[in-house]
Amino acid sequence: MADVSAMTDTSTDVDTDDKNLRFLNSLTLGATSDASDKTRDQKTLRRLSQNREAARKSRLRKKVDSLMVALLFTLYIVFPFVLQIVLQIG
Repeated sequence: MADVSAMTDTSTDVDTDDKNLRFLNSLTLGATSDASDKTRDQKTLRRLSQNREAARKSRLRKKVDSLMVALLFTLYIVFPFVLQIVLQIG
C-alpha cells in the first residue's frame, strides 16, 4: 500500500511553513528569472504569509469559541444549584 500521508498532511507546524518558504526560495534562486517572475514570487510569498496569519487567527477564534461554549454550558449546569442555595439562605 502506498504512503499518502505526505499528500494529506494538514499540519500547522511551523517547520512545515519553513519548508514551504525554503522550497519557494529554492525555486526563485535556481531559475533565471526576470523582474516579473520575482514580483510574482514575492506576491506568492506574501499571499502564503497572509494565509498562514489568517489560519492562525481562525484557530485562535475557534479555541476562544469552544472555551466560551464550555463556560456557558458549565454556568447553565451550575446556575440552578446556586440559585437554589441563594433562595434557601435568603
